[in-house]
Amino acid sequence: MIDDIIKKTPNVIDIMGENCSNSRVITFVNPFSYFSVKDNPRVEEIDYIFIDGILLVKLFNFTNKYNLERYSFDYSSLAGVVFNFCEREKLKVGLIGATSDEIRVATKNIKMIHPQLTVEYTHSGYFLDDQERNNIINTLAENCDVIICGMGTPVQEEFALDLKALSRNKLIFTCGGFFSQTARKPDFYYSWVKKYNLMWLQRIIMYKHVRKRFFFDYPKFVYKYIKQNLRNSSKR
Repeated sequence: MIDDIIKKTPNVIDIMGENCSNSRVITFVNPFSYFSVKDNPRVEEIDYIFIDGILLVKLFNFTNKYNLERYSFDYSSLAGVVFNFCEREKLKVGLIGATSDEIRVATKNIKMIHPQLTVEYTHSGYFLDDQERNNIINTLAENCDVIICGMGTPVQEEFALDLKALSRNKLIFTCGGFFSQTARKPDFYYSWVKKYNLMWLQRIIMYKHVRKRFFFDYPKFVYKYIKQNLRNSSKR
């Protein structure tokens, strides 16, 4: 199911320009989150999935004989495209994720880059209880056109899908650690890092948890991914 969704996912501008009455969820998978999203019983409710990470792009293209490119919700890829579209079309944006301090600073930094962007509502990715979570979902459904949520997998996908179920004609993006990164620096990645597609290297240097993923979790992912694809190909 997840691979079928990835294959049918169009250009983000085409997604944003769709004339659709239903809300749509757009998420991103990397080697850390791929199997979490794949095994989620609600995966079929996700409308579009982009691959974030060169390693997964290469593995996916090789095993599926495809030619996909890497996309992520940050300023090395789609964040600027999405926010520029929202500015141009005068869409109201909701930002949900990170800590209270991080979302406040991230919003300020995003507004520095996009001064005409209408940020209608912001909140951290932490809620006191289910009632507060439901109230925030209802507020977003009533007041925002585009919602960006960054709480990590699988929490952000569950939030996005619950919002989708209670809303109409919304675009709901997940963004992982985008708000935490943007709180540190408006355009988090150095220009030479983006030029040579070395975003993974900058994150490894800066974040201990990313080093753990890269050196311990990612090799396990490669083994599991190749094993499953070999098994699937033998059944065909």
